[in-house]
Amino acid sequence: MPQARAKQLARYAYVFGGVGLLLWLLSYSWVPFALAGREMGSLFWVPFVSELAAVLAATLGIRFSLGARRQSEPGTPEHRSGSRSLLLAAAVIVLVVGLNIVGVLVAPS
Repeated sequence: MPQARAKQLARYAYVFGGVGLLLWLLSYSWVPFALAGREMGSLFWVPFVSELAAVLAATLGIRFSLGARRQSEPGTPEHRSGSRSLLLAAAVIVLVVGLNIVGVLVAPS
């Protein structure tokens, strides 16, 4: 029975990691406007909210993947799936936070 629960947690972790990745991509919705030389207008809040939601989704993905790893035996497919979903969610956090730090360091003063 714990293996079934671990499998379910790993699925949730994948979903939250994938949603976080999509939200991170949505946070770059300002790029087409900038390339066209236009202002975003009323959509100025989209990048901020989508990055916050991406971090929240990735945090939930990490939580579920750690639960999947705890409830499964090492070497089982559920344990490997929990590990992969943990990497996906951690990558979302690194992309959101890391690229924001790079953007601040590279931005002209």
